Amino acid sequence: MLRLNNNSNNHNCCNSSASTTQLQQLCYHKKFLCLLSDMLSEEAWDALTSRLERLADRVQRHEERLGRLDVCQEGLGDLSCSLRECLEAEGHLRGEAVLARSHRRRFERTRARYPSSWHTTVQQVAETREHVFTIAEMSGRQSMLSLASCSRALASGVLAVATDLAVTLPPHVYVIGGEDDDGNALADVERLDPSAGFWEPVPSLGVPRKWCGATAFAGHIYVLGGWGIDDDTLESVDRFDPWRDCWEEMPSMLRRRGAVSAVSFGSSIWAVGGQDGSVVHDSVEALDVARGVWELQPPMLQRRHAAGAAQLDGWIYVVGGNGARGEALCSVERLDPTSGFAWTEVAPLREPRAGLAVSALGDYIYVVGGRDRRGQELSSVERLDPSVNLWEVLAPLAVARWGLGAVSCCDRLLALGGSSCTDDASIGACERYWPQSNDDSVHPPQRSSSTWSVESFPTLYGSEIEGNWSFISCIRIPRRLFGAASSR
Repeated sequence: MLRLNNNSNNHNCCNSSASTTQLQQLCYHKKFLCLLSDMLSEEAWDALTSRLERLADRVQRHEERLGRLDVCQEGLGDLSCSLRECLEAEGHLRGEAVLARSHRRRFERTRARYPSSWHTTVQQVAETREHVFTIAEMSGRQSMLSLASCSRALASGVLAVATDLAVTLPPHVYVIGGEDDDGNALADVERLDPSAGFWEPVPSLGVPRKWCGATAFAGHIYVLGGWGIDDDTLESVDRFDPWRDCWEEMPSMLRRRGAVSAVSFGSSIWAVGGQDGSVVHDSVEALDVARGVWELQPPMLQRRHAAGAAQLDGWIYVVGGNGARGEALCSVERLDPTSGFAWTEVAPLREPRAGLAVSALGDYIYVVGGRDRRGQELSSVERLDPSVNLWEVLAPLAVARWGLGAVSCCDRLLALGGSSCTDDASIGACERYWPQSNDDSVHPPQRSSSTWSVESFPTLYGSEIEGNWSFISCIRIPRRLFGAASSR
């Protein structure tokens, strides 16, 4: 046996093709063996190296055996696949049945390996409302979707509370459908994640539509009416379920309505005004979501389309728009659905506007952009204080626009997309307004597991300044005349 020492040069610890990592490992091993040989006697060293050589020989034999087993396994796999294909071709076997049976066998082996003393099945847990909510809060949406996909029994338990589960999701902003620069109706839908600050695509509408209305209720997004591919006026209604990540048809409205305004109140969805051919509506209807029934409501004082609507403190407000003769309006009216049987006028806008965007935030109604009676795009922003029935002018948008959307999310007001005065082109630019801190109606979010803070809502350029607009990430597909809504 060869005894190593620190000065031994009988072993070369590197070669020309060895990597740096391999070189370091070889050198380390050599130093370790040299140190070990100095510590052991001649007899002990010879015994150790002999055992190591026998061990190395045994490892080599095992590696050769594993190699032969790999070849056999590959051959058996090919034989099994060929046999299965023959049986499927002859109609004696279904591939799905084989996969299901294989899954059951693996599941039973797992159960035997990790026994459980539970007396309740997963299906019974999924049928218990409180348990489903607890699982949803702990595991998140994707885990619940996976649970629902395991079996029909589990799916029925999860989907039975999907409407209520939607409100446990973080807030998102949606832009739905709209029109491109060629006048084509779009089916594309995008969603903004405020915490990440970027837009992502979600499943498209089943029917393309432009100048549609949109609103949110119980975490679901509703899109109403609009004009379709051939500029036909639509009465159809679709709802997006964020838990199942899909659109579903809802009962159609009683009237066909393009350029309709939509707003949610209580457990109902309201469709206000709109246009059908040469007819401009003053009619209003509401969908009782629980019963799935549309019912006519008191008509507005004035016919209008391309207006904006919002709900604040138990009142539904309808602002501006185009009148029966196509003129831009400055009138504003409101209705108390719980006790009022007629609309009443409130203070008019400071300037007429149509194709505007309206949203409620705090104790105020905000009006953003639009077109005046000369057809000029507006950058001006107004805010109604219902307590004194007065409009005040706020800081203007950086980009004048009409056919835009506006939503409130995370205590901020967002102005989305639209069409600018530059060649009347659709834009993807989005701006965010931060109400001033002396506005007592907007309360800073408290940190908790169920509150979503604006602190992680990134600004695209520069820093956010109170009482001013700042840019955030752009919509992926520039568009105008779309529906916009925030899930919260």
